[in-house]
Amino acid sequence: MRIIKGRFGNQRGDSKVMNILIVLVIATLVISLWKFGLPFFKYAQLNHFVKLQVNYDRENYTMSPTMIRSIHAKVINRARQLNLPVKEENIKADYEWDRATVEVNYIHPVNLFVTTYNWSFHIERSSEGVGFKKH
Repeated sequence: MRIIKGRFGNQRGDSKVMNILIVLVIATLVISLWKFGLPFFKYAQLNHFVKLQVNYDRENYTMSPTMIRSIHAKVINRARQLNLPVKEENIKADYEWDRATVEVNYIHPVNLFVTTYNWSFHIERSSEGVGFKKH
Protein backbone atom coordinates (compact mmCIF):
# COMPACT_ATOMS: atom_id res chain seq x y z
CA MET A 1 0.00 0.00 0.00
CA ARG A 2 2.88 2.33 0.81
CA ILE A 3 4.37 1.79 -2.65
CA ILE A 4 1.07 2.63 -4.33
CA LYS A 5 0.61 5.78 -2.22
CA GLY A 6 4.18 6.82 -2.94
CA ARG A 7 3.75 6.19 -6.64
CA PHE A 8 0.40 7.94 -7.04
CA GLY A 9 0.38 10.41 -4.15
CA ASN A 10 2.57 13.21 -5.51
CA GLN A 11 1.53 13.21 -9.16
CA ARG A 12 -0.62 15.49 -11.24
CA GLY A 13 -3.73 14.36 -13.14
CA ASP A 14 -2.26 13.13 -16.46
CA SER A 15 0.47 11.12 -14.80
CA LYS A 16 -1.98 9.52 -12.37
CA VAL A 17 -4.33 8.48 -15.18
CA MET A 18 -1.47 6.97 -17.17
CA ASN A 19 -0.21 5.02 -14.16
CA ILE A 20 -3.71 3.74 -13.38
CA LEU A 21 -4.07 2.58 -17.00
CA ILE A 22 -0.70 0.82 -16.84
CA VAL A 23 -1.71 -0.96 -13.62
CA LEU A 24 -5.02 -2.01 -15.21
CA VAL A 25 -3.28 -3.35 -18.31
CA ILE A 26 -0.78 -5.31 -16.22
CA ALA A 27 -3.57 -6.71 -14.02
CA THR A 28 -5.52 -7.75 -17.13
CA LEU A 29 -2.48 -9.53 -18.56
CA VAL A 30 -1.78 -11.37 -15.29
CA ILE A 31 -5.42 -12.50 -14.97
CA SER A 32 -5.50 -13.61 -18.64
CA LEU A 33 -2.31 -15.61 -18.22
CA TRP A 34 -3.79 -17.27 -15.14
CA LYS A 35 -7.17 -18.02 -16.73
CA PHE A 36 -5.77 -19.39 -20.01
CA GLY A 37 -2.37 -20.65 -18.84
CA LEU A 38 -3.66 -23.12 -16.27
CA PRO A 39 -5.98 -25.05 -18.66
CA PHE A 40 -3.24 -25.12 -21.31
CA PHE A 41 -0.66 -26.39 -18.81
CA LYS A 42 -3.03 -29.18 -17.74
CA TYR A 43 -3.69 -30.01 -21.42
CA ALA A 44 0.07 -30.28 -22.01
CA GLN A 45 0.42 -32.63 -19.03
CA LEU A 46 -2.39 -34.87 -20.29
CA ASN A 47 -0.96 -34.83 -23.82
CA HIS A 48 2.43 -35.98 -22.52
CA PHE A 49 0.79 -38.68 -20.39
CA VAL A 50 -1.15 -40.03 -23.39
CA LYS A 51 2.05 -40.12 -25.43
CA LEU A 52 3.77 -42.15 -22.71
CA GLN A 53 0.85 -44.56 -22.44
CA VAL A 54 0.62 -45.45 -26.13
CA ASN A 55 4.38 -46.13 -26.24
CA TYR A 56 4.79 -47.80 -22.83
CA ASP A 57 6.91 -50.96 -22.74
CA ARG A 58 5.92 -52.09 -26.23
CA GLU A 59 8.56 -54.82 -26.35
CA ASN A 60 7.04 -56.83 -23.49
CA TYR A 61 3.28 -56.57 -24.02
CA THR A 62 0.89 -58.05 -26.53
CA MET A 63 -1.54 -55.54 -28.01
CA SER A 64 -5.02 -56.64 -27.01
CA PRO A 65 -8.43 -55.27 -26.02
CA THR A 66 -7.41 -55.67 -22.36
CA MET A 67 -4.39 -53.43 -22.89
CA ILE A 68 -6.52 -50.83 -24.68
CA ARG A 69 -9.02 -50.82 -21.78
CA SER A 70 -6.10 -50.38 -19.40
CA ILE A 71 -4.79 -47.40 -21.38
CA HIS A 72 -8.31 -45.91 -21.48
CA ALA A 73 -8.67 -46.27 -17.69
CA LYS A 74 -5.24 -44.74 -17.03
CA VAL A 75 -6.01 -41.74 -19.24
CA ILE A 76 -9.38 -41.09 -17.56
CA ASN A 77 -7.75 -41.38 -14.11
CA ARG A 78 -5.01 -38.93 -15.08
CA ALA A 79 -7.60 -36.47 -16.44
CA ARG A 80 -9.47 -36.70 -13.12
CA GLN A 81 -6.23 -36.08 -11.19
CA LEU A 82 -5.72 -32.93 -13.25
CA ASN A 83 -9.36 -31.85 -12.65
CA LEU A 84 -10.06 -31.71 -16.36
CA PRO A 85 -13.64 -31.90 -17.66
CA VAL A 86 -13.00 -35.16 -19.53
CA LYS A 87 -15.68 -37.85 -19.56
CA GLU A 88 -15.17 -41.48 -20.47
CA GLU A 89 -16.95 -41.00 -23.80
CA ASN A 90 -14.46 -38.21 -24.69
CA ILE A 91 -11.66 -40.78 -24.87
CA LYS A 92 -11.33 -43.22 -27.75
CA ALA A 93 -8.64 -45.89 -27.54
CA ASP A 94 -8.15 -48.47 -30.25
CA TYR A 95 -5.48 -50.62 -31.86
CA GLU A 96 -4.76 -52.03 -35.27
CA TRP A 97 -2.12 -54.74 -35.62
CA ASP A 98 0.76 -53.39 -33.55
CA ARG A 99 -0.23 -49.73 -33.28
CA ALA A 100 -2.26 -48.22 -30.43
CA THR A 101 -4.18 -44.98 -30.98
CA VAL A 102 -5.70 -42.76 -28.29
CA GLU A 103 -7.86 -39.74 -29.06
CA VAL A 104 -9.14 -37.30 -26.43
CA ASN A 105 -11.56 -34.45 -27.17
CA TYR A 106 -12.90 -32.17 -24.47
CA ILE A 107 -14.08 -28.63 -23.86
CA HIS A 108 -12.65 -26.67 -20.95
CA PRO A 109 -14.85 -23.71 -19.90
CA VAL A 110 -12.83 -20.62 -18.95
CA ASN A 111 -14.69 -18.14 -16.75
CA LEU A 112 -13.89 -14.59 -17.94
CA PHE A 113 -16.06 -12.82 -15.33
CA VAL A 114 -18.39 -11.35 -17.99
CA THR A 115 -18.73 -14.48 -20.11
CA THR A 116 -17.51 -18.05 -20.33
CA TYR A 117 -15.20 -19.12 -23.15
CA ASN A 118 -15.48 -22.80 -24.10
CA TRP A 119 -11.95 -23.79 -25.09
CA SER A 120 -11.82 -26.95 -27.20
CA PHE A 121 -8.86 -29.32 -26.80
CA HIS A 122 -7.88 -32.27 -28.99
CA ILE A 123 -5.22 -34.91 -28.33
CA GLU A 124 -4.46 -37.68 -30.80
CA ARG A 125 -1.51 -39.99 -30.25
CA SER A 126 -0.44 -43.22 -31.93
CA SER A 127 2.33 -45.56 -30.90
CA GLU A 128 5.51 -44.87 -32.79
CA GLY A 129 6.82 -47.48 -35.18
CA VAL A 130 6.52 -51.19 -34.59
CA GLY A 131 7.25 -53.18 -31.49
CA PHE A 132 4.08 -54.71 -30.02
CA LYS A 133 3.77 -58.42 -30.37
CA LYS A 134 0.95 -59.36 -32.68
CA HIS A 135 -2.14 -60.75 -30.95
